[in-house]
Amino acid sequence: MTETKLNKIQRPTFLDFKKWPQEWKEISFKSYPRFQQILLPIEKFTLKGISLKTALIKRKSERKFKKNKLSLAEISELLYFSSGIVRIVKQEGEFLNRTRRPYPSAGARYPLEIYLVVNNVSGLKAGLYHYNVKKHALEALLEGNFAKRLARGTGQDWVKEAKLILLISAVFRRTEGKYKDRGLRYIFIEAGHLVQNIYLLAVGLGVSCCSIGGYIDDALNKLLDLNGIDESVVYLVCIG
Repeated sequence: MTETKLNKIQRPTFLDFKKWPQEWKEISFKSYPRFQQILLPIEKFTLKGISLKTALIKRKSERKFKKNKLSLAEISELLYFSSGIVRIVKQEGEFLNRTRRPYPSAGARYPLEIYLVVNNVSGLKAGLYHYNVKKHALEALLEGNFAKRLARGTGQDWVKEAKLILLISAVFRRTEGKYKDRGLRYIFIEAGHLVQNIYLLAVGLGVSCCSIGGYIDDALNKLLDLNGIDESVVYLVCIG
């Protein structure tokens, strides 16, 4: 086939960004505007200067946690470098629709949300929080100690010793709206990308980290007030 004939072949519509439906272009963000927002510090990151190779070699699941409290600065680093807005791409569209994060997301749909169960963090009351990625802030949802509740929901008693537990949920329509049934596969792959970032950052921060994939779905979804259909918990990570 000659070059001239190749140039006349029409590109499939799904490859033409200008012909995409608006829902394929817009990035959705979840927030709780009526709740208190705690802006996270970003000016004094203290991440240790270890190499990526060292972090990969030292990365492991640990269920024995350090005695020291986590700091708000460490929480800020952990969230920002694992899942925060770190880049803007050159393309048409409103600012937030051009933002990118430190992990790959199919079609830049970013279906994942992060909730935090805080047990022992300096500067934060024990309770349940949501990470507002747009503002790099925490939204305080509920005060209280939920460690025992999570231990029951996971069947893992050691969870109570974690200083921080990240509950990663997925808003399924964000990805399935573009990729239909195959979108579910992409969501789980994406959760793996995100959690590997968290593991490597935990090495850099010198803290222990262990993920959990087995839990009672309804128990965790009820804690976050999720119906398990439109949005559901898909992964947990214990840190301390």
